[in-house]
Amino acid sequence: YKQNTYNGYKIQPTSLDQKYFLIQRAEVNISNIEAYYTQNISALYQVALENNLSVTGMPCALYYKWDKALGKTDIAAAIPTLSELFIANTQTEKLNPG
Repeated sequence: YKQNTYNGYKIQPTSLDQKYFLIQRAEVNISNIEAYYTQNISALYQVALENNLSVTGMPCALYYKWDKALGKTDIAAAIPTLSELFIANTQTEKLNPG
């Protein structure tokens, strides 16, 4: 990273507003990320439909830890929401502005 460039890509810092997510978080094998994400995004959308929640953007994955040596990651399948929610069998995440 030099002069706002990393591996040939121009870096443009930006500020984001506070974000809320409905998530399903777990530690999974790195080789199982795709299966974990696909299964849990579908389940989260089902929860959103059942609870008449407004989804405010694209689904995403939030990574909390990446341990290449152990082949594991702490990951959350996540869908953005308008505010913090409390729904059985799900979790929430709040990302502060920055």
